[in-house]
Amino acid sequence: MYGYARASTSEQNLDSQVDALLEAGCSHVISEVGSGASRNRPELSQLLQALRPGDVLVAWKLDRVARSLQHLLEVISTIQKTGAHFRCLTAPIDTNSPTGTLILQILGAIAEFERGLIRERTLAGLQSAANRGRTGGNPKLKSGDKNHVKLLVDLRRKTFQEKVRRNAKLWLPIIRKSRPQKSWNRCLTQVNAKCPRNSQFTLPKLLRHVKVGIELGWLEGSVLEQAPPLISAPLLLEESPAIKVIVVALRARANSTLRELAAELKAARIRSPQGLNEWPLSSVSNLVKRARMLRFSLNS
Repeated sequence: MYGYARASTSEQNLDSQVDALLEAGCSHVISEVGSGASRNRPELSQLLQALRPGDVLVAWKLDRVARSLQHLLEVISTIQKTGAHFRCLTAPIDTNSPTGTLILQILGAIAEFERGLIRERTLAGLQSAANRGRTGGNPKLKSGDKNHVKLLVDLRRKTFQEKVRRNAKLWLPIIRKSRPQKSWNRCLTQVNAKCPRNSQFTLPKLLRHVKVGIELGWLEGSVLEQAPPLISAPLLLEESPAIKVIVVALRARANSTLRELAAELKAARIRSPQGLNEWPLSSVSNLVKRARMLRFSLNS
């Protein structure tokens, strides 16, 4: 059982929450200071990632986990996907019991009803404005005001730069150490190994962060250069276990299909460049082409 305690400001005392969680039987209590309306809470994200089947996340009150019903349901859904459970000490919610599950389903129905009402009111307001000749949107943008457009572009750039700064510890050291010697796919796998499950990078997202890092002077532009080809067969076998599996499989059966080779890679517990257990056939095909390009003797 893992307890989660949160206070909105550092002036608030967490002792009462921690005491209640320990008394309830929690072996570990994770505490955090931050707004409940914010979804950027590192301690909660790491705790959700650490949960395993059979674990229980316990909170003193529901608002310690989330301030909105929609966010609460998202957190509980993430917990349930890992095979863990959620329990609240001051509300009759325990996803490991039929009653708690029923209450959760009722809350979900209420949240869906609330979203429907908001959508209905929004559409009614837009229609009413349109009947009076008013249309939505930013008036200065619609008029093509160049100064205003530039202001918004600068604001978006600064907002993204702030996001890049917050995430820098996840990707910056790896890029500094690995690029351009290693491929982007290998760097992406290393970066995602450090990230919470619900905030993984895609390759385009990683490249956007790297380019901003170059603009801010954190990185040299050379990190964007193409990675050198792996020419040495022994080096390639050492660097890429996937190639080695392909070579061994083709030596045993030269006419193996891509699906059969993908099954061999899965059986060897080698993840794809995207970090998946299942290998896309396109990625398997690329491995075969690389092996042949490097002139491996598949029949020897």
